Amino acid sequence: MAFWETEFVGLMDFIDNLIVKYKNKDFILSVLKELKRIRNIVPLNPGIVSMCAYGIIKPAEKEEFENGEYLVITKNEEEYFGHTKSDTENIYIENFTIPRGEIANIYYIKRDTVEEFWPTLIHEVREK
Repeated sequence: MAFWETEFVGLMDFIDNLIVKYKNKDFILSVLKELKRIRNIVPLNPGIVSMCAYGIIKPAEKEEFENGEYLVITKNEEEYFGHTKSDTENIYIENFTIPRGEIANIYYIKRDTVEEFWPTLIHEVREK
């Protein structure tokens, strides 16, 4: 199998696109940690890791998320990432107050990508 036929290239493309699309380094690091968690679940199959990679980042609606979630919010070309709180008019993320009407996009990191993609891969560890 040639290098370009492996799933490694797909993972590198995912990482390259992640760095181009998002500017917030903490968000990028959190996505990479989730990718590492997925790799730990299925260490011998990089193809599954590659397929799951593109399902990690999901858009959220301004009204759908719960307080305390980690989100990245874009507003005027700037990105804010962290724990969120909200009320009817604003979203509070770290030390920033962002009016809901000024939000361009909201994304969250999906933590059950493998479980949703291929549930039979998830097994409980039995104690001896």
